[in-house]
Amino acid sequence: MCEKIIRKAHYNPSIAIVGAGIAGLTLALSLCRYGIKSDIFEQSDQFMEAGAGLQISPNASYLLKKIGVLSELESLWFEPSAIRLLSGITMKELNNIPCGSHARNQWGAPYAVLHRTTLRKTLLSILERNPLVNLHLNTRISEKPFTDIINIIGRQPDLLVGADGLWSKIRTCIENRSALFSGNVALRFLVSTHKAPNFIDHQSINAFLGPNAHLVIYPLPEISSINIVVITSCPENMIQETYGHIAQPSEHTLFMNSLSSWNQKLKHLVLKAENPFFWPLFQCHCDHWHNGRDTVLIGDAAHAMLPFAAQGANMAIEDAYILAAFLAQKPISEAIISYQENRKTRIHKVYNRINFNRFIFHLKGPNQLFRNIALKIIPPAQLSKNLNWLYGYKSII
Repeated sequence: MCEKIIRKAHYNPSIAIVGAGIAGLTLALSLCRYGIKSDIFEQSDQFMEAGAGLQISPNASYLLKKIGVLSELESLWFEPSAIRLLSGITMKELNNIPCGSHARNQWGAPYAVLHRTTLRKTLLSILERNPLVNLHLNTRISEKPFTDIINIIGRQPDLLVGADGLWSKIRTCIENRSALFSGNVALRFLVSTHKAPNFIDHQSINAFLGPNAHLVIYPLPEISSINIVVITSCPENMIQETYGHIAQPSEHTLFMNSLSSWNQKLKHLVLKAENPFFWPLFQCHCDHWHNGRDTVLIGDAAHAMLPFAAQGANMAIEDAYILAAFLAQKPISEAIISYQENRKTRIHKVYNRINFNRFIFHLKGPNQLFRNIALKIIPPAQLSKNLNWLYGYKSII
């Protein structure tokens, strides 16, 4: 269960969290450590997300341990032996980043994979046992959030936290910024473990790199499946819906065209995908994450990221943990200012890494060859060391 209260907060504000995704649930658990109560408002009444595998890197799993939920997750998730970088044409390994025991030794916490729903349900189960948290499912909050919340709980919260994701309504209370299409789309699907092709490595995260696309495969043993995602570019005029949906034939064809020069085994895997989900990838970079008074954003609501470094959920966990720590130490107006000051530089650095990977992963022609050669000559230990700033991050709060 949630770790016992480590110390009573100097300040004990009433917190309203809009959104019961990973950011919102982690924030509520983090607040519990300081004895701070919260109300969570979630418009859905269920937690199913199709084909959504999740990578939890050590920078986030370290914090999940701090808030007392790691032991429950360790019995559910899978810790891959490595992140393998491979050619999408030859399927040969270009390099690898050791994980498993190496991750625990190098970065102080595990690197793991699991289904997104598994994580959310686990966090929710822990929260439901905690008297400091009130969960309001099937509750829609409008563009007038304080009015809605007062009508539901009978009082105005001291702080409103927008953890309502990419299409955040709370964001409009701070700045009028919409999410923008990135020019990339993802095809996501699952394959039953017993039906998986024999070329799939069931012990690792396998990232096959360009030309024109990249494809990631890793196991999800807790649901007896293999998670597969392909990402490529797409003209904006093809985007008819902003949310994920079962791929139309023309959308499936887009991916097959992008993979035209890829290895036949990988092409066949994507061609035969059953009910793959087509996801347009949007991003949103907010200048302001708070209004200086009573409203603040975390996770995708503040800084929706592309999945080229598998850090969206991990940054949300970091946000939640750090915001809770500041709220326990300072008055609200100071806490939310300190939170943004603490997080902005790191988020900017992660954005830079995402943009670098986005460029590198889809190279074609001679540039693809140069990339592959460069990856082959870097020692795996150096590749791992280059990620210390990301995976080895330890919050000083």
